[in-house]
Amino acid sequence: MDYSYKIHEKNVEINENLDEVKVIYILSGKAELHDKISVEHFEENEFLIIEPYTSPKLLVTTGIVMEISINKFSFNRFSLYKMRQLDVESQQLDLAIKKQFLDTVIYLYEEDFFNADINVVKLINYIRAAQYYSQDNLGINNNLIKTILKYIFEHHKENITLSKISKVFYVNPSYLSRVFSEEMNISITKYIIKVKIYRLAVEMLTMDTTKDLWRNYGYKSYSTFSKNFKSVFMKSPEQFLEDYKTPDVKESYDFKLNFDYLKQLSQKIDNAIQS
Repeated sequence: MDYSYKIHEKNVEINENLDEVKVIYILSGKAELHDKISVEHFEENEFLIIEPYTSPKLLVTTGIVMEISINKFSFNRFSLYKMRQLDVESQQLDLAIKKQFLDTVIYLYEEDFFNADINVVKLINYIRAAQYYSQDNLGINNNLIKTILKYIFEHHKENITLSKISKVFYVNPSYLSRVFSEEMNISITKYIIKVKIYRLAVEMLTMDTTKDLWRNYGYKSYSTFSKNFKSVFMKSPEQFLEDYKTPDVKESYDFKLNFDYLKQLSQKIDNAIQS
């Protein structure tokens, strides 16, 4: 089974791998998910699901978030059809998803990979039962668009444009523009801007500065960068950094104590499920 997990103590740009279903758990603090022009807010002990081949997203966090990424083919392969028909309240399913997520991370930490795999299978099927993701949503079917998405992620620091990409892949610009918009529900130009700006935003927050970082992303002038930044976040780079910069003192987690806490949290959720 193809999956992995990460622990993030800083802000993260989502969609590093376009072929994955990402399950993200807010362990502490708060999080804001920036997607297109909307912002979703998440509290401690909440989770979110990111489907593959969706538009770029930025998760701005004030605490610790955990991520389990499951290859979409593994996700679909281990989905049980009858799980869709479970007559379980959504609240109970959410609790079950949280428990399987925590138990998976605990088993991975303990290097008990057999039980980790079992819990990932359970996690997959509870997510499907809750209809957060379906194997019917296979993502993008157009292989050209898949290839171009990967190209954009690999070359996002360059001055890439619709014209340049069209030449690289020997396709008509008008055709590419139309097909990309149909598949992604966003224009290719706006998609490129979002990838650049989200990556830049993470780097800004990590380094606590806006100075000259834009030069590394193919921008020829600060004014163009600032204009694109405002089109994504509705605020200047300086104001964004002021609003979302990482506090000087963050929660410090000793991983042994942290995983003891995960066990306690898992047991608490299990008690809630049983009650």
